[in-house]
Amino acid sequence: MEKDWMMVFTTTDKVRADFVKSVLEDNQILVVLFNKTDNPYTDSSFRGIFELYVHWKQAEEALEHIYNLPE
Repeated sequence: MEKDWMMVFTTTDKVRADFVKSVLEDNQILVVLFNKTDNPYTDSSFRGIFELYVHWKQAEEALEHIYNLPE
């Protein structure tokens, strides 16, 4: 990952990661989702650690949106 990107969200729930990503994208925030699966031989579509990264210039805005999301 380039040095100008910051992780703003992490979860083990793929559905939650996709939801947060879509909220950020709906607010014109460029976001990248990484699936950091330990075992490449398992079904990784819903398992693993999911991290969302945004450019540091949009990090504060992204965190505000994430903070205001329902649980």
